[in-house]
This record gives sequence, C-alpha cells and structure tokens, in this order.
Amino acid sequence: MKTIIELKSLYNAYELLLEFNKKIAIYNTEDEMKKTIQKFLDLGNPIGIIKNNELIAYNNLYCNNQKTLEAYFGNLYVLSEYRRMGIAKQLVMYSIMFAKNKGFKKIILHVAKDNIPAISLYKGIGFEFTGATKKIGCEDTYEMALNI
Repeated sequence: MKTIIELKSLYNAYELLLEFNKKIAIYNTEDEMKKTIQKFLDLGNPIGIIKNNELIAYNNLYCNNQKTLEAYFGNLYVLSEYRRMGIAKQLVMYSIMFAKNKGFKKIILHVAKDNIPAISLYKGIGFEFTGATKKIGCEDTYEMALNI
C-alpha cells in the first residue's frame, strides 16, 4: 500500500529523506546532502510517497511566498524501480492540491531541457513554458508554470 504524505508530519522525516537521497546519489558530498535535506524540512513542504515504510518518491514544494502566492515545485524524484507506474503524476497532482489548499494561485518549476519524460508529464498536467530559462548546477532548464 502506498501513502502520500507531507513528510514534515513524520517523526522520522529526516531519516527517510536521508536514506532516499543516498539511493538517488545526486549530491557531491554527504554534508551537502544533509544541509539540503534540512533546508527542505525547514523552508519547504516535502511531500512523499511511502510504501512499506520506505520513501519511494518525493518532491519539495515551497509554499512560502505569501506575497505573490506562487509556490515553487522542485526536486521531484522517483526511485528507478517505481518509475513508469504513474507515481510521479500522483505526486504532482497531490502537490498541486496541497498548494491550492494553502491559498496559492500558481506553481512554478524548472526542468532540465533534456528531461523529456518530466517535460511530457508536466505538459500533460497543464504546465506551460514561460519562456524563461535558468542554469541550475550544470543543467540548463526551462521554466514552466501552472495557474491553479
């Protein structure tokens, strides 16, 4: 059974995110990984899917810009063995409703220009290219937005 949940509500959120991030291995150092996880928990609204007490997918949604009511959607990851099962779409749809329920009017995200599966997912849900681009780390990205 899978459960979608705001990770901050769990007593072991940090540990779940730490184990997950070790599996996806996207950080250069363990210190960078730990600082980023703490930032997600302090400033963001990490939302995850738990299966058998294991985090199998998550994204970090920042619902903290009360001035513009624009949420920022970032860091969507699904463990490789759970891809192509609709889990990413479930997570995105839950996150959209979460932001909407918090009073936000728009969600903005950046997606790597070569990440065709993610671009297809976002376009299929209704995100549109804004025309803006940004370099994040070593990746060139497109900015996409969805009015909610």
